[in-house]
Amino acid sequence: MDARTRIPTVLTDEGRRLLTERLHDIKDRRMVDLQPHLIGPERDERDVALFETLLVEAADLEGLLAEADTLELTEDPDEVCLGARVRISMPDGSSEWVRPVHPAEASVDSERISIDSPLARALSGASAGDVVLVSAPTGDWKCRIEAIER
Repeated sequence: MDARTRIPTVLTDEGRRLLTERLHDIKDRRMVDLQPHLIGPERDERDVALFETLLVEAADLEGLLAEADTLELTEDPDEVCLGARVRISMPDGSSEWVRPVHPAEASVDSERISIDSPLARALSGASAGDVVLVSAPTGDWKCRIEAIER
């Protein structure tokens, strides 16, 4: 995806919940636990760096959650779209579930994939039973869409 193209921030309900939980964990537990280690002669600069990293992540999450819309699945229920849960069969015969989501939500669990990933782009608009070609940096490969859940 072109770096100048802005992806609208749309989160699934579960993604919003998980990102909100991450924000609360950062602010209410991790940063609080670090605070006593930030002062005094025994202070470790690694703790300071971690605290600053958490501060930036918390601010980013707050901004994201404030601007994000919540996903409403109004598109064709038989086609893969943002937020749909999709079972695909892989080239090796295994199958797995994936869920194309906004890039900010992609890290909340192992099922979610960024909508700008090669797999999500290949799945977009396809239907159950379709075989799609995934053009990935490591080479092209095909997968079959076994099921779509909303």
